[in-house]
Amino acid sequence: MTAPPRPSSSICLLRDTAAGCEVLMAQRGAGARFMGGAWVFPGGVVDEIDRGPAALAALDGVVDPEEAAWRATALRELVEEAGFWLGGEPFTLGPEDRPHGADVYEQAAGSRGHFAAGNMAWFSTWVTPTLVPMRFDARFYVAVVPPGVDGVPDGKEMDAIVWISPAAAVARADAGSFLLPFPTRKTLEHFARLGSAHDIVSHARSQPVVPRIQPRLRVTEGGTIEAVLPGDAGFDDLEDLPPDPDALARAGRVQSAKGEPIPELGGR
Repeated sequence: MTAPPRPSSSICLLRDTAAGCEVLMAQRGAGARFMGGAWVFPGGVVDEIDRGPAALAALDGVVDPEEAAWRATALRELVEEAGFWLGGEPFTLGPEDRPHGADVYEQAAGSRGHFAAGNMAWFSTWVTPTLVPMRFDARFYVAVVPPGVDGVPDGKEMDAIVWISPAAAVARADAGSFLLPFPTRKTLEHFARLGSAHDIVSHARSQPVVPRIQPRLRVTEGGTIEAVLPGDAGFDDLEDLPPDPDALARAGRVQSAKGEPIPELGGR
């Protein structure tokens, strides 16, 4: 039986510079059990504390109650992993000065100031294919921030932080020096096509329906597992496969239908 995916949430901070749009990315610790060294957007799994009244009280701006926990999660993780406080006036906290867990919401409702959750826009949702035993229902939010607030990695979950143009991040990934999970890569490609930070957020706000992207997998005769995206040729002809970790272990390669590696599923 396929288990329901775990709700998770990430935030893509964007800023416009003289050189173009940049996005904040964090590098997962080299010793992480999953995707060590990968470059990601700050975020994590929605916990019970993110659903409670303290989390809701920490948010400022017009927020759909159905979305509050997802936004709160992204904002809490942004503080914990990158030390970036997205308030009315964003600021950075060092590793020794930042709260964690429920303390984040307590300080947001008190001394630090409320989170500017209304400045966030829901860009997309990615759902892990059903073949994979550990699945996530991952929302990606975007927000524009001013230059001058850089963030600081916590040194535990995240080893480094960089502001980088979406196109440069993808180019580095293609060169093999910037490990990207597949949904992160595709989100960066979309950012690069849209242009400026403000254009990206405007696009997110103007969408009649937020895209929900759940790839379907197929096994080729050569033993490669391919992920086919909605809209790709053959997607509608594929079925969602039941969980099968052995199939992933046996695969000679895991890639998209266009040949892009999917490192989180074992593709390189």
